[in-house]
Amino acid sequence: MRIIGNYASNLQSFFFQQLTQLAQKATASGEYAGGTLLDADVLASLKAQANDFSSVPFLLAGQRATEESFQRALDTLGAKYSALASERNDFILQMNRFVAALRQDNQMVEALIRQTGFERWKKALPQVLGSSQFGWDFGVSQGIMPLDMVSDDVDLINRKETGEDVARQGISVPHSTTLVQPQSLAWQYQTDGQKEELFGTDWARLSILEDAPRAIFGSPEVSVIMPVDGATTEDWGEFFTLTGSNNEANIPVYIRNYFLPRRTHTDFTLSTDPITLSSYRVSIDDIVVYDQFQSYFQGFDYNLADSGQVQPLGRLQGKVVTIGFTEYFPAYQCSVDGKTWSDPVMLDYDRPEDMVLPGRTGFGMSVGKVFFLKREFPVTDEVGNPTGLFFSVQQTITKEFTVQVQNSRPAGDGSAFGLPASLELEFDRPVFLNGIHLDPFVNFPAFVRGIYCESILGSNPGYVFQGNYLLDHAQDLMFPKREVLKMRIDFYQINYSIKNHLVDVENRKKLEGMLAIQSALPYQVRNLNYPLTKEYSGVQYEFGFREISGVVSDPATEILLGKQPILINGPFHRLGIPDVYRIDADVLGPVAISIITREHAADGSTSPDVETSVWPGYSYVYSPIGTPDSVDFFVKFQLADATAVAQRFFLQVK
Repeated sequence: MRIIGNYASNLQSFFFQQLTQLAQKATASGEYAGGTLLDADVLASLKAQANDFSSVPFLLAGQRATEESFQRALDTLGAKYSALASERNDFILQMNRFVAALRQDNQMVEALIRQTGFERWKKALPQVLGSSQFGWDFGVSQGIMPLDMVSDDVDLINRKETGEDVARQGISVPHSTTLVQPQSLAWQYQTDGQKEELFGTDWARLSILEDAPRAIFGSPEVSVIMPVDGATTEDWGEFFTLTGSNNEANIPVYIRNYFLPRRTHTDFTLSTDPITLSSYRVSIDDIVVYDQFQSYFQGFDYNLADSGQVQPLGRLQGKVVTIGFTEYFPAYQCSVDGKTWSDPVMLDYDRPEDMVLPGRTGFGMSVGKVFFLKREFPVTDEVGNPTGLFFSVQQTITKEFTVQVQNSRPAGDGSAFGLPASLELEFDRPVFLNGIHLDPFVNFPAFVRGIYCESILGSNPGYVFQGNYLLDHAQDLMFPKREVLKMRIDFYQINYSIKNHLVDVENRKKLEGMLAIQSALPYQVRNLNYPLTKEYSGVQYEFGFREISGVVSDPATEILLGKQPILINGPFHRLGIPDVYRIDADVLGPVAISIITREHAADGSTSPDVETSVWPGYSYVYSPIGTPDSVDFFVKFQLADATAVAQRFFLQVK
C-alpha cells in the first residue's frame, strides 16, 4: 500500500480485548474474589503477556484462579481465534477503503483523459471569434440537466461493437443488462521463463518473466550516411554482407570503415618482375628491405614506384628478403548514437593478433578468434558489446562508408513484438451472451486479438471478434448474441518492465530449522549450505483484468415499443442579444439535435421556450422574439433507436 502506507496491525489490541473479556467472565463467575484481585497490576501484566501472541498467557492471581480459569487452553485458543478474525475483518475493511479510493482516483484520471480529448477535439473545430463557448463530453457523465425540463432515462455506455475500430462512449437508450460471472478462469500461454498466475472470483492476473524482450524483426536494413556523393546501399553491398539480427530491438547502430596505417613485414622471393606490396595504399617513405645478413638500399638494390611497387635490381634478383612497409589497411568502428565510437578493429582475417590496434581493447581476442572461424566481424555498440549483427568482407575494400543498420519492422499488426496469452472462461451452464466486460488493472494495457466462443460439447465454435484492439480501460466488448459455455479471449502484450525478484525457496522454513538445529549440535550432521533465496532477473510481461463477466444487454422494453428518449443539457447563459450560434456534435446513428432558447427581459419576465432543429457542423442566425437582456440556450438530443449514441457537443454563441 504505497499510497496510504503499510497496514497498521491491531492484532495485539484485539487479543488483549479477548483476554480482558475472559477476565471479566471469570470475575462474574466468582473468580479473583469477585474482582478484588483483578487490580491494575494484573491488567498491566495481562497487557504485557498479550504482546506475545505465540505463547499462552496466564494471569498470576493465586492458585485457584490459575488452575480454574487461565490454564484452560481452549479459552485461550478461542481468544486467539477471535483476535485473528477481528484482525482479518479490520484488514478487509481497510483494504476495501483503499480499493475504493483507488477506484475513485482511477475514474478521475479517466475523466481527465477524456476531458483532454474533448479539448483537443473542439480545438480542431471551426471557431467563432468572440463567442461564448459551451460543451460537454458524455463519456464522463450526462452533463448539466435543467431542473425545469424533463429528460428521459439514458444509459452511459462504454462499449466496442463488432466491426468498429473505436469504442462508443456516451449516452444511449436505456438497456436491460445482466452480468454473468464465469465459473472458472484459466490462463493459456507458452514460456520458458518464470510465471505467476493469480485468480479471484472475477479477476485474473498473469506475470511472465522472460530473459530478454520477445522481438522478432525482419532482415536488417542498411542506409548509407557517408559519402554523400550518391552512394547507395548496393555500393556498400559490393564490399560487405550483413547477417544476424539486432538484439537491441529496433535501435539503429552505425558502422563506419576507413583506412588506418599499420606496419607490416612480409617475406618475398624476388625476381626481375616488380613486386606489389599490398592491395591497399602503401607509404613509400619508410620502406625497408633486408635479409638475415644485411639491409638493402633504394636506388642501388631496388627502385620504388609511386604506386608502392618494388623493382629489384641486380644483386637482389633471386634472393628471399623481408620487406617492411606501412600500409593503409581497412578498419571499422561501431556506434549507437553516431557520435561515440568503439575502438578501431582491423578488417583482417589472416592476422587476428593484429586486428586490434596497440593499446586498444576491442572486443577481445578470445571472442575475435571465434568470429574469424566464421569469417565474420561482430557489430557492437561503442563499448564493444555485440548486438547480434555480423558482417563479412566480400572483396578488396576501396571506399570509405558510414552506414546505419536497423532491423526492418515487419508489416502488419506488430505480431513480432511482445508476448501472447489467452484467458479461458467457462460458465456453469450455457447462456446467451452478446458481450464480455473487462477492466484492466495492470500498468500496461494489452491488445485484444480475438474472442472465441463455443457452446455445450464444443458445438457452434468460432471467433466472434478478430482484430487488434487496445483495451486500456473498462469496456464492454460486444458481439452478435449467441449461446456460450466456454470463451477464450486472446491477448497480446507488447510492453514490459525490467524486474529483479528475490524468491524464497520452497522449503526455506525447513532449511532454517535444520540450520538452527545444526548450530546447536557439537558435531556436523550434514552439509546444509543451501541457498535460501533465488534471484530472477529479466523483462516482465503482465496481464490483469477484473470484473470479468459475460454481458447480456438488450434495449429496454419501451425502446422496442418505439419510444425515443431525450436528454437536455443546459442552461447555457448568454448576456445580450446573440447574433449567431454554431453547434458541433459527435454522434453515432440516428440522433436528432435541437436548440431550445429562452429569453430573459430586463424586468425579469421570461419568454416561452423556442425549439429549433439543427444539424451539427452548421451556424445559425439567432432571431429574437423581443428585446431580451439575456438568453439561455439548451441542447436537446433525441435518440431514435438502440444504435443511436451521443458522445459530445460544442456550442458557440456570439
